[in-house]
Amino acid sequence: MSVKTDAQECKLCSAQAPEDSESVWERHRSVVVIASTILFGIALSIEYVTKNILYGHAIFLGVILFSGRGIIEAAFRSLVQRRLDVNFLMTVAAFGAFAIGQADEGAAVMYLFSLAEFLENTASDKVRGSIAGLLKLSPSSATVRVDGGEVEKHIHDVAVGDVAIVRAGQRIPVDGIVVRGSSSVNQAVITGESLPIDKEEGSEVFAGSTNEEGFLEVKTTRPSTETVISKVVGLVQQAQSERSPTESFVERFAKYYTPLVVAGAVAVALVPLSF
Repeated sequence: MSVKTDAQECKLCSAQAPEDSESVWERHRSVVVIASTILFGIALSIEYVTKNILYGHAIFLGVILFSGRGIIEAAFRSLVQRRLDVNFLMTVAAFGAFAIGQADEGAAVMYLFSLAEFLENTASDKVRGSIAGLLKLSPSSATVRVDGGEVEKHIHDVAVGDVAIVRAGQRIPVDGIVVRGSSSVNQAVITGESLPIDKEEGSEVFAGSTNEEGFLEVKTTRPSTETVISKVVGLVQQAQSERSPTESFVERFAKYYTPLVVAGAVAVALVPLSF
């Protein structure tokens, strides 16, 4: 019998949950970046090679709208919420440059900022991919000995003290101690050891490692949420979600810097300077 576990309470389950909230636009970020790069190159060629400023400006505007779609949407949200952020600043800078005839600079600002966001998101995607790879190493169920027989249990239902049966070629589903049998176990993914390690009665084994040869019975010493591999996943998720001190400072600084810059720009534009 299996008991459902709330994905919000389990680091492993929540990490396996697919990100269905991504929009089509977000899932095709690489296409957007490539298309924006091509458009930006075409606009530069038209404006500076053929000297057709009108067409060049039109394509530069397309670069701003196309590459900066998400940035512009975030800028409007920050404006509605009255919490101006860097997205608002980049949007004002891009359209402001376009308005004063510096369309190439406005497009460059928006294109480079969107490219930076793309690279950051790509790095985050690689981290999520690494987490998914770790999760595949840990079985979602275990064969447990109960009253002399064998019962298949979901990994969350395996309690400390339960004895898991692991046959040759199977991954060990729990952290525990070998109570019967002997084998060589490949635990490179956990400890980094390149060669399989011989295990016998009394040896410690880890969830996610592979039983290479023999038959093992493993007494569970930790619940599934406290295994070595689950702790590694938790640390990676925590490192990804937490902001560095520099990021936190920049975010706090931007709350005050952005309104001041916008107000200063408006003042310069509206108040004539007399010398």
